[in-house]
Amino acid sequence: MRAGGLGALATLVLVLALVVQPVPVGVSLRAYAVALGAIVLSTLVASAGLAPVFGSTPLRGRSSGGQDEPRPPGLAELEHAVDFGLASGFDLHHRLRPLLRRIAAERLARAGIDMDRQPQAALALLGAEAWELLRPERPQPERRARGASAAALERIVAALEQAQ
Repeated sequence: MRAGGLGALATLVLVLALVVQPVPVGVSLRAYAVALGAIVLSTLVASAGLAPVFGSTPLRGRSSGGQDEPRPPGLAELEHAVDFGLASGFDLHHRLRPLLRRIAAERLARAGIDMDRQPQAALALLGAEAWELLRPERPQPERRARGASAAALERIVAALEQAQ
C-alpha cells in the first residue's frame, strides 16, 4: 500500500515536471526511474525483513518475541554510540570511548586500580587491545578515520567483563 502511494506521488511529480518543464525531459525521466527503483528496492527489503545497514549492528540481537520489551534508559544512546563507533574513528573516540572508559574505571576500581594513575596495572587487566582504545593519552583520530570493527568491540567488551 505504501509503495503504491509513493509510486503515485513520484508519477504526479513526473507529470508536473513534464508540464512545467523546470528541467529537461530526459533528466525528469531519469529521476523518475531512480525514484521508482528506490521504491521497489525499499519494498523488497521491507518484505524480506532485512534491517537497514546503518542503525543496526551485528552486536545487537533481535528480540525473539513479537512484542516490544521495555528498554532500559540509556540503551538507545548506547546503541547509537556503538553504531557511530563502528562507522567512524572520530565518533568512536568521542561517543563510545567515554562510555567504555566509565565502565572500565568502575570495573578496575573494584580491583583497587585507578586507570589514569596506574596505567600499567590497568593495561595488565584489560589487555593491549582494550587499553589502546581506553588509555587516557590516546590521541584524537582524524575526522575521517575508520571506526572499530564489530569483532574488535566484542573483544574489548569481553575484556571489560573479565576485568575486576
